Amino acid sequence: MTESSPVSQNPHNPIVTGSRQDICMNASVTAMEFARVARLLSDETRRLGLCAPGFRSPPRLEGCNRTLRRRLAGPPMISVRLSGRTINDVIDDMVQGVLAVNDIKGPNHLEIQNLLAAAAELGRRTNMDAEYVTPKERAA
Repeated sequence: MTESSPVSQNPHNPIVTGSRQDICMNASVTAMEFARVARLLSDETRRLGLCAPGFRSPPRLEGCNRTLRRRLAGPPMISVRLSGRTINDVIDDMVQGVLAVNDIKGPNHLEIQNLLAAAAELGRRTNMDAEYVTPKERAA
């Protein structure tokens, strides 16, 4: 391809090489992916006996990837920007938000972070068509 080619000059039509996975890694996170990860992350947070925050997108503050809002009534709210970000970046912000809400520090920090990240990873890999089972149904 020459430099005068219209494809090489158009930023909305990038030249892509590599596997299909490489292409998917650069795609923005969908609302369905975000909701699925948020639900599983909240379930795991409650299972660990921690405060499960609410999740929303996008943050109200322009230019922020993640914000945390503590409310007088109800759980804290973690807002995460989805557009133009990979699912791994979004998951990392969600996990870090849960750790911040619960003021997790010290020796338990890494263990809890890994448990939350594993739950979020499950949400990322779960088939969207699979039926959701509530924590109460799983316990029964």
